[in-house]
Amino acid sequence: MIRSNNFSVCGIIQTVAMVMTCCCAWGPISAATPGVASNEDGVGIHQATADNVVLFLADDLGYSDLGRFGGKLATPHLDQLAADGMRLTSFYVHPICTPSRAALLTGCYPQRIGMESVNSVRHSWGIHADEQLLPELLREAGFATGIFGKWHLGHRPQFWPLHHGFDVWFGTPGSNDHLSRLPDKWAKQVGSDVGLPYIHNDEIIDVGFPQSVLTSRSRDRAIEFIRRHADQRFFCYVPFNMPHTPLGVSERFQGRTGMGAYADVIAEIDAAVGAVLACLSELNLDENTIVIFCSDNGPWHIFGNHGGTALPFRGGKKQTLEGGVRSACIVRWKGVIGAGTSSDEMAAAMDILPTLATLTGASMPEKKIDGFDLSPLLLGRTEKGPRDSYAYYFKRRLQAVRLGRWKLQLPHDDTQAPDLIGNDGARGTIKSVPQSLALYDLKADPAESADLSGGHPQVVARLQEFADQVRSELGDELTNRLGAGVREVGTVSKGSVKD
Repeated sequence: MIRSNNFSVCGIIQTVAMVMTCCCAWGPISAATPGVASNEDGVGIHQATADNVVLFLADDLGYSDLGRFGGKLATPHLDQLAADGMRLTSFYVHPICTPSRAALLTGCYPQRIGMESVNSVRHSWGIHADEQLLPELLREAGFATGIFGKWHLGHRPQFWPLHHGFDVWFGTPGSNDHLSRLPDKWAKQVGSDVGLPYIHNDEIIDVGFPQSVLTSRSRDRAIEFIRRHADQRFFCYVPFNMPHTPLGVSERFQGRTGMGAYADVIAEIDAAVGAVLACLSELNLDENTIVIFCSDNGPWHIFGNHGGTALPFRGGKKQTLEGGVRSACIVRWKGVIGAGTSSDEMAAAMDILPTLATLTGASMPEKKIDGFDLSPLLLGRTEKGPRDSYAYYFKRRLQAVRLGRWKLQLPHDDTQAPDLIGNDGARGTIKSVPQSLALYDLKADPAESADLSGGHPQVVARLQEFADQVRSELGDELTNRLGAGVREVGTVSKGSVKD
């Protein structure tokens, strides 16, 4: 069922329907046979309500960095998570950090809520107080809520997690390379007026710590939170700082893989996930806990061997090629979601909020959102997902759109194309590469290697019509369009305090 709060719903449904029913020789624009495994034992066909949610988010992880997604790195715990649940192989995020996190927690395209760019320490904006985030909705439904890791929805304290539905936070305001100006107390202690702060709730508790402690801190605090709230409903959000550069790995995992620092970091993340899952099992919480794992964007290729891989896709972080925005995603709910299943139906980070609202009995946000409820797909009630479209933005620039199996690359300059590649922590360089109009069949050509626009003018026309509808609602810097559905971002002077 397509929910009525999606942007320009009537127009988009009409566009999708027109394209899917077009009686051309090349067939419909809808996706090919979906990949959801059959569910002969009936698992997952009933409506159920989950008591707990654990949401893992990696930072700059490549699509094929996990074994079950075609990777060569050893990820036994994540592979087992996939074996026990469902793999979503066409799961979309955004090409940079802040927008993906905003989409995940609000159910919106980040362009709708003014969160389309990376938030840094120099910015006085952040998530608006009037936006209802996932932790707020779950807390209203009786959940204890905790975040253990990177926030990145506002560096100023007014925008921090405890002001947006979380009961407890241990972590960093932004990425592990974002140094903040420090209060005098900490500046004197570390001998510098800037540093990477580690926060407990609204207080700095550490500065100058090694990057190697970040993954284990998130793991330990998450386990502590789960144990404390084992007898009540809880939402445990674990946004790891890694494998964002600079890489940091604990002594226990240094050199463990024999494949370099990046592989060691992935091994530690995998083990951290395994430790949290073991805690759930020990406390007999497996069967009433939804566990989700995904990344915020694709790998950062300019860092060479300190970045991941996104095969079979092209592109990476900061690009709207599939490798920059397609994330490995796993969803497990033992006894409810069919074990070992997978789906190539389109899904997105913004779909997580409405899906979890349905599966936990929480309320939906009052304002318009863009996410779809994936629960019928996850529960095995249907093989067809609710999402058949996606808009690919880099910041405020609409660079591509997708309907069904077809992706239309819109003319733009790819200002983030890798040029010289760095290694061993050295940052490479980027260049600007002009991109012309191109049509790709993502089912047959996931690497976006063959432009089919010349042979399918009607498909191109429908996708251009869809792109125009997106621009009308969300805006587009490339065509100087303002979106009618865009809401204000929060600023220090306005929208940083709940009404």
